[in-house]
Amino acid sequence: MTDFLAVLALTVAMLGAAARIPTAAADLLRACLPLIEAMNELRTALTSHSRAVPDEVPTEPERTGMETSSGKP
Repeated sequence: MTDFLAVLALTVAMLGAAARIPTAAADLLRACLPLIEAMNELRTALTSHSRAVPDEVPTEPERTGMETSSGKP
């Protein structure tokens, strides 16, 4: 009989805690919204900055050996 009462008490306690989980999850998500917005702004800023920088860095033209010391043919 004691085991039955213990299981019943545990079940009641678990159901009471389970009823608070959706509210706690919603509070957690609301608390994370500013972080998500900041991460989105950072991604946007980094993406727009990377588009402003050219993909390839210009290199020196290849030397053919026909140039003089001044660099002119």
